[in-house]
Amino acid sequence: MCGRFTLTSSLEQIKEQFQTEAVKVPELEPGYNIAPSMQIPAVIWDGEQRRLGMLAWGFTPGWGGGKRLINARAESLYQKPAFRESARHRRCIVPADGFFEWKKTGDGKKPYYIYPESGRLLAFAGLWRKEDDGGHTCAIVTAEANEDMKEIHHRMPLFLGEEDQREWLDTATGDVRHLLVPPDSGILKMHPVSVRVNKPQENDPELLEAVE
Repeated sequence: MCGRFTLTSSLEQIKEQFQTEAVKVPELEPGYNIAPSMQIPAVIWDGEQRRLGMLAWGFTPGWGGGKRLINARAESLYQKPAFRESARHRRCIVPADGFFEWKKTGDGKKPYYIYPESGRLLAFAGLWRKEDDGGHTCAIVTAEANEDMKEIHHRMPLFLGEEDQREWLDTATGDVRHLLVPPDSGILKMHPVSVRVNKPQENDPELLEAVE
């Protein structure tokens, strides 16, 4: 799954990497521990250009109440009622510097920070929709873990290469199941971090530092 991620890059860096000038976001504060329900920037293709806007992380459950639907499994995007329309017509990209995952150990769950060795932003595959209250929300697509991640968790966020990003955003193509595969291995680095990351209110650079 993907339940926390980071985005500390500047707005200019995001605009440059994702080739968007149409921006409807405030000046971004560094996010060292982004959690569900928070407003996050996302890239959407409007048919003419890429736009960067803010979406609340997590679909509101259609049955009312309950936890937000923050992740969408790649294997069932086109079957699940909560996601299938967005999978065909409302896809987006969520920029991220890296993400957190928790490894089960004999002493409990140990958090790890996972990030690209290249230093470039990850492009999480996402879905968006307009809620009944008029707000706009998104969910991050997850896939089976690749070789980089298997020792930590069996799932991971699905992130896309540059060529795949173009196809993912172009919702004139309704069926993109061929893109729903685990990312290549050998791209990510990771290290254990402080359990302070367990608390969403914690948000500082020290959260990313390696611990024993």
